[in-house]
Amino acid sequence: MNTVNQTYQEEVQQHHEAPVEYVQVDLREYIAVLVEHKKLIGFLALAGFCIAVLYGFLATPEYSANALVQVEDEKQTSLSALQDISGIFEGKNSIETEIQII
Repeated sequence: MNTVNQTYQEEVQQHHEAPVEYVQVDLREYIAVLVEHKKLIGFLALAGFCIAVLYGFLATPEYSANALVQVEDEKQTSLSALQDISGIFEGKNSIETEIQII
């Protein structure tokens, strides 16, 4: 049992004392690989974009919402009476709005 612990401790010491090698990264090599495969990268990007566009058009929407707000004045003034008359010429009056709400 003692020899097993001693061997383990020796192994741990060897790993801790091992010199650390620093790997120098050359960005030119990475850029060269990207340039070399630029057609493949472009094709995959275009394919992903096309798939995303198709999904956007063909997928059923998960939710949709519509809102209609009707604001009513409590008191009738001469100005609001004129606005009601102008509403006739615009084609949308309060009756149409109330029908849409129902």
